[in-house]
Amino acid sequence: FPHNLLFHERPKAIPAPSVLLIDEKFHDAGMAENIRLAASTLEGDVLDVKHAGDRDLLRELRGMLLEAFKRAAARVVAPNKRVRLTRADLEAVGLTAERAQDARRIEWTRKPKLKLSGDVPGMVKALQAMAHRFTPKVPTLWGLVEDLLRGDHDTTTAIELEPSAELKGGDGFGLLVWMHYRLSVHESWRAPTLLLDGTAKPEILRHWFPDLVAHPEVHVEAPHQRVTWVRASFAKARLLPTEGASEKRNQARANNLEDLRRYLEVQAARYRHGGDVLVVANKGVEEALKAGPLPANVAVEHFNNLRGINAYERVRAIIVIGRPLPDAATIHRQAERMAGHPLPDDDPLVAATRWSICEAELLQVIARALGSRRTEADPDRKSTRLNSSHLGISY
Repeated sequence: FPHNLLFHERPKAIPAPSVLLIDEKFHDAGMAENIRLAASTLEGDVLDVKHAGDRDLLRELRGMLLEAFKRAAARVVAPNKRVRLTRADLEAVGLTAERAQDARRIEWTRKPKLKLSGDVPGMVKALQAMAHRFTPKVPTLWGLVEDLLRGDHDTTTAIELEPSAELKGGDGFGLLVWMHYRLSVHESWRAPTLLLDGTAKPEILRHWFPDLVAHPEVHVEAPHQRVTWVRASFAKARLLPTEGASEKRNQARANNLEDLRRYLEVQAARYRHGGDVLVVANKGVEEALKAGPLPANVAVEHFNNLRGINAYERVRAIIVIGRPLPDAATIHRQAERMAGHPLPDDDPLVAATRWSICEAELLQVIARALGSRRTEADPDRKSTRLNSSHLGISY
């Protein structure tokens, strides 16, 4: 089943597991990032809270949280920038972990108990009406506030404030709350668990499975798979025209792309009588290559779209163009959101996040040919990498 089911209550149709096996990279589904919430949502009425004491308390706590958000947002000095919420912002307005816990409890009591019936359009209309009255984003926000106040760090990476942000639904501009947080494996899935992933990093997995026992790496020989590393830059910036670039620069990029296409034609011709060639690149390069002519025995895919897929296990060659590698700031930010707090540049989680995004994906691509299972009569004749990442494998 899809990885995202792990982070929701187990469907009743699936029996309780006695052992749980999780295959491949599950943790991407375990992150919620860039969740938007207009701060003005906290100004809405709470008349649906049954008890008057809880209503008054929730109004007071919401007002305090809004004041903390405004204090944080005042530190933003440039447009379209965000600021992280701090413990000091919350304590300055009198919020405590216990008060945040109370607010979260009361917010959840506002969730309507909806019994769906009738036709599908009617049920959709009922769900839309409920969404206008209640959003789980608000109690989730209070949970993140509580985590910050109970934690050991003065700043959270889970809550960011952006003043004068464009709001959805034509509501103009206003203070926007951005949330980023790690999802927990739902307790209904709890069982002895085996994680199967040839490129997993324990530094990442332990955020979901703190008691993880990592077994020693197993190195597999693949004598009938040959890997060639062409160490050079084949980045998107060298292959794809961009808006705003000079005509000369974009023409050079277009020429590079056509040179690459000619190279693929030559490589494909070597196997035209007995095998297919898999080409893997960044998505933009994939789309550009598919927009022009390609040999019949060439299949083009993009990174992060091949894990667990054995459709290409019989290809005669794999050509890997470029590599999936965001800029350093993006990688650092992803690691911090996973941790829930700021990290130094040399933190092991930052390095593990980078490796998981880049080197691990390159290894996964090369493995699509199942080189360890090839024989002398059925070799993967050549896997060629056109990039600048060293993978630590024997060539």
